[in-house]
Amino acid sequence: MHNWRARRAALAACGLIGLGSQAHQNAVASIIASAAIAAETSQEYVSFSRRKEWYAGRDNGDLTYTNVLAGIDILSHEGLIEEQRALPNDHLGTGRQSRFKATPLLLDRLGDARFEDIVPASCLVMRDEDGRYMPLPRTEQARRMLRATEAVNEGLASLDVRVRPDADPEDWQFGRHHIKARKIKGGVETWGCVLPTSVPYVLRILGRGLMDCHGRLYGWWLGLPKVRRLDLLLDGQEVEEPDYEFIHMQLLYAMAGQVLIGDPYVTGAHPRTENKLVLNIAINASGGRAGAVSAVMNHKGWEGTREYTEAVYDAVTRRNAPIAQYLGSDAGIRLMGIDSRMAVEVLKGCRKAGIAALPVHDSFICPRGKRGQVEAIMQEVLDVTRIRISPSASKGSVQKVPHMAPVGPAAPAASPPVSAPVVTAPGPRPLRWDPDLRLEAMIAYQIGCARAEMAHDRRQGIFTSWTELETAARRIAKSVCADENATGIRAFPVNIVPDRPGGNKMPSPKGGRSRKVTPSRGKGRRPRVTLTEVRA
Repeated sequence: MHNWRARRAALAACGLIGLGSQAHQNAVASIIASAAIAAETSQEYVSFSRRKEWYAGRDNGDLTYTNVLAGIDILSHEGLIEEQRALPNDHLGTGRQSRFKATPLLLDRLGDARFEDIVPASCLVMRDEDGRYMPLPRTEQARRMLRATEAVNEGLASLDVRVRPDADPEDWQFGRHHIKARKIKGGVETWGCVLPTSVPYVLRILGRGLMDCHGRLYGWWLGLPKVRRLDLLLDGQEVEEPDYEFIHMQLLYAMAGQVLIGDPYVTGAHPRTENKLVLNIAINASGGRAGAVSAVMNHKGWEGTREYTEAVYDAVTRRNAPIAQYLGSDAGIRLMGIDSRMAVEVLKGCRKAGIAALPVHDSFICPRGKRGQVEAIMQEVLDVTRIRISPSASKGSVQKVPHMAPVGPAAPAASPPVSAPVVTAPGPRPLRWDPDLRLEAMIAYQIGCARAEMAHDRRQGIFTSWTELETAARRIAKSVCADENATGIRAFPVNIVPDRPGGNKMPSPKGGRSRKVTPSRGKGRRPRVTLTEVRA
């Protein structure tokens, strides 16, 4: 809803000029645009929330709780939208939310009007464990990540992205605002629907309330099937899409101090497609072997019995013995955090080299003639990332271990097998502060920031529960201090957050001595004393 807005001419055609404040009118314009765009697609209804808590902690611009509900009521009264309300907390049980759709009257008044797309207020957002938006932590790490994402969008803003004019019309459908692209897989035809924006940009989404979870970049072109993305033109040039091969497997092997050799999805016992599916689900699942097998059993389209699923799981585990400890460990969401940082570095390198590029998680859309340069930048970023993950994973120090069992007839014996290198993780830095006192100071700082945020929201007409803000502030403080204690590095300098409540001044080590009193004197002047006092 917040990405599109009806223009003034469209509002005038609907008789909706002069509805109060500019913020209220902007909210009505966004509701109209979202309803009309949904009517162009197969998604007839637009879901929204009537709960005040849903809007707390979100930076939705003019789409506040008051403006949205007032706009829905006005448009419903005018007969321009049809609203269907859900019962309170109905979404928890049935998944049903309140929703609305455009009426024929609204579509008739709008005619061929086009809407304008609105760039989000922030290109970096965070969600909690339940997928709900939450405030970003006020840390230097968050500020650096925001600046890096803004730099990515600065580079994308000048790119021209469009569909080739000679693309097969049977694969594409064009509406006033949306584009549909066809994909056929396994004899099944599906269509992807996207809403291209006037200026390309990405939104970076962090997960679980943590800075190292998820964080991938999302642009409108990700909604296109991969085969259709090759029909795009980037600054008027035909494109290709080089990608990282087995990126998460390579990162896990680097964590184990080894380099991936061969195809991790080939076991010789089961089809490669099944091995790939099971291995990727196992990396993202939790609960060890049992949890991973259950996750595969619940996957849509998987038809194997539990016994067969366990056999496939055991086969891929043997094939990838060095990373067996990571299967069923919920490692996937942090691997996405690593590959998202890699994507930012690749885009930075492409921009420095003057190469247009669009991110697609672990692949990049680039001009066909620039593929070799982009792949070189990708490889350089991967090598640096391997070294950061495990210093023993650099090409010059890691021995390539034949960890995969050979497929087919046994090869003749050669030299004795080489044992895997022992990887010893560097220990954390010694702490230069008392963790308990540092936590108290951090909580005081975060609560102070929360009070300032609440005051700012109240000036904007947003009234947030102080209990929620205080709870979020304490949670952020504990998370930041946990990271500081694990790394031995302060997230905030001591002039912002001291190591103890009240400041970092240490008491005198010699007890019982009074503080030396210095006579007051004028700044830059000699002390005023008489000649007699000097002689004395």
